[in-house]
Amino acid sequence: MMSEEVAVLAEYGLAAHERVPLDPITASSLLWLPILVPMLAACVILVGRHRGLGWSTVGASVMITLTGVVAAVVTSDGSTLTTGPLRADALTAVMLLIIGAAAIVATWSGMIDNPAAHQESNQGRQRHVHMCRAGVPLLLASASAAVLAGNLGLLWMALLAMTVATTFLIGSAGTRTAWEAQWKYLVLVSIGLALAGLGTVMVYLAAAAVSTGAHRSLEWVFLASRTAQLDPGVVRMATPLLLIGFGAAAGLVPLHSWLPDAQSRAPGPVAALISGCYLPVAMYALLRWNRVVATDSTTGFLRVLLLVVAVGSLVFAVSMVIAQRDYLRLLAYTSMQYMALAVFGLAIGTPLAVAAVLLHLFGHGLAKAVLFCGAGQLAAPGGSTSFEDLQSSSQEPRRCRDIGARSCRSARLPSLQPVRQSPRTARRRHQFRTRSDHGGCRHHSGDLVHLRRREADPDVLRCRRPTG
Repeated sequence: MMSEEVAVLAEYGLAAHERVPLDPITASSLLWLPILVPMLAACVILVGRHRGLGWSTVGASVMITLTGVVAAVVTSDGSTLTTGPLRADALTAVMLLIIGAAAIVATWSGMIDNPAAHQESNQGRQRHVHMCRAGVPLLLASASAAVLAGNLGLLWMALLAMTVATTFLIGSAGTRTAWEAQWKYLVLVSIGLALAGLGTVMVYLAAAAVSTGAHRSLEWVFLASRTAQLDPGVVRMATPLLLIGFGAAAGLVPLHSWLPDAQSRAPGPVAALISGCYLPVAMYALLRWNRVVATDSTTGFLRVLLLVVAVGSLVFAVSMVIAQRDYLRLLAYTSMQYMALAVFGLAIGTPLAVAAVLLHLFGHGLAKAVLFCGAGQLAAPGGSTSFEDLQSSSQEPRRCRDIGARSCRSARLPSLQPVRQSPRTARRRHQFRTRSDHGGCRHHSGDLVHLRRREADPDVLRCRRPTG
């Protein structure tokens, strides 16, 4: 194995082993499949223009997960796979598993949810929904490219592509509030990525000064092996820019306000993809850079920055969770809280802390994907997502039956339809119930008892006084 790869493995606390004997074709196929398969699914959706073709996105999510499993087995002994600009190690395999698991839940829910927008007859709206549906596999392809990137520049470009795809998905609801959240997300994350791009240029200039080949200056292996030779002043200037830029994509302070708006206004599956794919990939970028600059000269400076961002994000998120009355925004603020806890693990920096961060990201991505996909079924009449409206609507029997029927339909279970009763059977059951509860029959204004039947028209039944 090359000496540079030994150095980068040492940064992650992994043992150096010989390269797994995979032929170049197999290794290249393994690394390119998570990118090419989602892109092929996007092309199929755009060309086919049939909603059933959306299942190809579910297949692309399964492919990403299977690739993560194979990569985890291949790199379990600390080896590394490389082909062209792509590179995979144990950390890459874990990130592919995180992205694939959350994507399976989100894409499956998006296919069986069957929102009303898909049934509209407006051709313009149909075209808009169709274009947004094609953005999901593009988001997955960009996320896979980000974690498979072998250098800092390719990672930054993949995050930029993810941002563009996510922008279209947030506005797919077609409402005014969704468009406002879309614009806010685009502005704030673009500012963050611009700062991260400036930091990337500074890192390139510092690395090119000590590199014999300028084309390799941003590779993770080269940066990890030559960190001590880089200009410490340039590294100290680039580190805050990268932290703020990648932190903006992760929903961390100070560019954090896009997260609650985007996740509360976007459709449930899109919010699930943001929590399960977009946020973990942004944290992966911070993790990669954290391990690169974790040397004796910059460790203290980087840990202070990480702790400041983590404390600020955690305090703000907890305060907003306590005062929140909207359950979708509550889930969004808890996502910010989870990302802040992950930054705490990065500040610690030990191999055990890094492993805890990865487990934390996996649990968060999978749990939030399930919660956001399920939360879309609980909206009160009129689309309200406040706890008060949800509580009042949950007290209506017909509303509870509708929620249960949608849940059964989402799980592909037969819904329980109400049993039709004849007026005579309903009258007898009502008389039996009132006599057993009160020792007789309840009477209101003229001895009339108004019963609301399951049909649309209410039925007014008479109850005679018990004799004797």
